[in-house]
Amino acid sequence: MTKKSRRGFHGSLGFRVLSISIVFLGIPLMIYSAALYVVDYRQYVRNLYEEVDLMSREEIDWVAEQESFHRNTLTLIDEFVTTFHLRGNTEDHQSVNAILKKFTLHQNISAIVYNRVTPQGQIICKKSTLSLYEGVDFSRYFSLKDLRSLKEAVFISKDPVFGYSFYVVRYIHRDGAPDAVVMAIVSLETMLSQMNEFQNTTGLSISVLDKDHKVIASTNHNYEGKRFDEKEGDNTIVMDKISYVEKGHTFVFKGKKHFIDIRKIPKTDKLLMISIPETVIMHSFLSFLTKLGLFLLFVIIVGGLLTYFFTRRMARPMRQLSNVMSSVGTGHLESTYKEDKYGFEINGIGEAFNQMRKNLLDYIEQVKTEKGLKEAFEKELQIGHQIQRAILPDDDAHVDGVDIATYYSPAKEVAGDFYDFLEIDEDKVLMTIADGVGKGISSCLYSFDLRSILRTAALQSPPLDDLVKRANTIFCADTKESCNFVTLVTGYLNKKEKYYEFTDAGHLPVFVKRKNGAVEQFTTKGIALGIEELSEVEVSKISLETGDYCVMYTDGIVEAFNEEEKQYTPERLLRAIESFSGNSSQELADLIMKDVLAFSGKKEQHDDISLIVFRLQ
Repeated sequence: MTKKSRRGFHGSLGFRVLSISIVFLGIPLMIYSAALYVVDYRQYVRNLYEEVDLMSREEIDWVAEQESFHRNTLTLIDEFVTTFHLRGNTEDHQSVNAILKKFTLHQNISAIVYNRVTPQGQIICKKSTLSLYEGVDFSRYFSLKDLRSLKEAVFISKDPVFGYSFYVVRYIHRDGAPDAVVMAIVSLETMLSQMNEFQNTTGLSISVLDKDHKVIASTNHNYEGKRFDEKEGDNTIVMDKISYVEKGHTFVFKGKKHFIDIRKIPKTDKLLMISIPETVIMHSFLSFLTKLGLFLLFVIIVGGLLTYFFTRRMARPMRQLSNVMSSVGTGHLESTYKEDKYGFEINGIGEAFNQMRKNLLDYIEQVKTEKGLKEAFEKELQIGHQIQRAILPDDDAHVDGVDIATYYSPAKEVAGDFYDFLEIDEDKVLMTIADGVGKGISSCLYSFDLRSILRTAALQSPPLDDLVKRANTIFCADTKESCNFVTLVTGYLNKKEKYYEFTDAGHLPVFVKRKNGAVEQFTTKGIALGIEELSEVEVSKISLETGDYCVMYTDGIVEAFNEEEKQYTPERLLRAIESFSGNSSQELADLIMKDVLAFSGKKEQHDDISLIVFRLQ
């Protein structure tokens, strides 16, 4: 069953043009959008890092300001304590503490600590605005030796109260009094929260890292204790470098991407890290992408609709042509293509199709006529074949005292070969096999013309040489300048005296298989009949005994080809006859033809084949 072709616009060329147009429009826009996405995203990141750089500078400057401010605070405290000492004021130290607490409240200091230096080099807190520090030995957290030489120091260190704190420290030496160390302490948590208040970026985190990049304090407590490094490790958050931003890095934490900036805090061995989630830039960037997407959608919808209606109209002539071709293909040859004003090149194809349809109709009429003539001719050939086959001796025809077998296979409907055996009297039989030049009708007509001449002349039982000369004379008059001729072996089989008197007129030798198994070949000199007048005819006799087989054949046997274009050859025929061990002429004929057909295989027969095998009984 033929599969039904797809109908409608979806199966048309217009639909394919529309699809291609949308693809060619959509793909460039998508590529452009992707490129724009990459370029703009990178620009957004660069802009973000410019802002982060400013933030980091601001934070570092703020730390410097705090350090300077706290140093000035310590100077004031030093002067206050010195003055208090010189005056010999014996007021309760509670008054001093009250004054120091006012400093801490107004200057966002976590604690002001007053330490005594013991003879053993310990730094023991004596007084503090935060009682938790009293009695704490600070010599474990920083070097007294360095402090004595520098007099002042700024650092971030581990703290007995707040974990990690920012220290501004001054060493005080007074004559007649123990050395003292005054410290302004700001917890990193307080310090970072103050820094964070200055920024209005959502999700921003500020962290302090030690020299090994480990977070010691952060506004995002999830970072604390984590290391930030470009190499993987235990409890490490891996940073990836941004190729298009100098000193830019990113990291992924809990499935979210962040941008970070790390720089050194002056006068300390610690680092300041600012991290901002990617969502900060994505909010504005996604807004841009949304606008771009709406624009692309508008272009695709409007452009697609216009392309759809235009291509649908342009596809109409193609659909018409397709329908006409389908109609003609199903046998409705009256269908024609009608020109369309939007057909353009399709109109040319339609006109060519109409002309082809007209030529097809003319050809069909011509074929019908020729078919009729051919059928008539083939019928006549079939009649000729039937007549020819009827003229030849029947397969069941027999001659008393002679065992005869025949085989006949024309290459076409009619053949130029013939075989014949005609009883002249009780003892004499005319045995003939002939092969007319060529194949087909002309060869058939001339061959059977010669057959009729031989039969007519043989009824008077003339000598064989006279018979052949007389038949040739009449035949030459018939062939004239047609260049037709016939080769043959013909002769009288004498049953009583047991011999075969024959002549070979340009034909093939006669094979005789003796009853003792030997195979002999017999021939005479002579030319084919129908070429020229014969002045003499050579005649020869073959003595026969009961059980001897005579084999006469045409060249269709020895010149049979196989699929490898090799010939059967007379030598192979000789070997086939030599291998025969049967008891009848029919068995020998069957053996020969079986061997020929096996040799030829599927190769088409190219020449007429005739065969006579006979023996005296």
